Amino acid sequence: MDQSKNRFKKNKGAVIVTCIPIVTFIVIELVCNIFTGRHLIETSLDVTNFLRQVSINILAGYALLLNMGNGRMDISLGGQKLVACLIGGNLALSMGMGVAGVILMSILFGMISGLLTGVLYVTLRLPAMILGIGTALIFEAVAAAYAPEGFQLYGRQNMGMLSNVTLITICGVVSIAVMYILMDKSKFGIQYRAIAGSQKIAHTSGVKIYGKTVIIYCICGALMSLSGILETGVSGYQSPAMNLSSITIAFTSFVPVFAAMIMQKWISTVFGVPVAVITFRILTMGITLFRLPSAASAVITMGVLVLLLLIMNLVTAREKKKAEGLRIAAAQQA
Repeated sequence: MDQSKNRFKKNKGAVIVTCIPIVTFIVIELVCNIFTGRHLIETSLDVTNFLRQVSINILAGYALLLNMGNGRMDISLGGQKLVACLIGGNLALSMGMGVAGVILMSILFGMISGLLTGVLYVTLRLPAMILGIGTALIFEAVAAAYAPEGFQLYGRQNMGMLSNVTLITICGVVSIAVMYILMDKSKFGIQYRAIAGSQKIAHTSGVKIYGKTVIIYCICGALMSLSGILETGVSGYQSPAMNLSSITIAFTSFVPVFAAMIMQKWISTVFGVPVAVITFRILTMGITLFRLPSAASAVITMGVLVLLLLIMNLVTAREKKKAEGLRIAAAQQA
């Protein structure tokens, strides 16, 4: 009995966090039913769209999280997606490749763009955000120059599989499993957390910080390109982008990632990202049912983002104060 109680206390935070999407669904469902007379999920198409968007956003969320967890904001991910789709995807189609070829070629070009960004970061030692702006502009220009007509899958023979909900859901589930093994059950994850804690201590311990950074950028490029090619499969078309407009491509993942980083005190960010993505998607579906103007929807989304940033700041300040108190207490006892 005592063991069960101790186990519950140990995992209480994780249980509460996991229940957040369920509670959110119940609340939003009741609100929408009362004020609009509609349900969040009414047809099988609603379920299909939900699974598609959640799986695609989980991939994009991981791509954003990996660098943010080490204090780097890579805003070039949207540009990397354009390179993967417009160059890798169109090249695969021109070579007569099938669905697997399009996916693999897109991932390859996504990894190349991520590799380039990572190498520039460790070589030039520029702030990640500044470097992201520059590389985003380069990726946008290169992708638009190669394929000014964009990347179209709609009407292409045998390309319908890329919009298949089963394939997209499998990609989302597999990404969670792979990230769990990589981040929570491998040496790479231990070194990743060591770098996040203190780069100086990690370097002293023998961790090759710059090599790991380049690898992380490559993984992020691969994840973002897979997310992009699946999203293009659903929409049917990916247009070129210029003047940093590609930044908005990855913006939908910011809110879930910030939420996952807040929840990491109670649950691994590997699982925090799916929980946050599902919760935010439910919220978005509820807003859609009210048929609000796009400006009003953007205000609500930005409000949620600002609230999460405030909470993150408060949690960080509280943790620092607690750690400082423990150090002072230990010094007094000594």
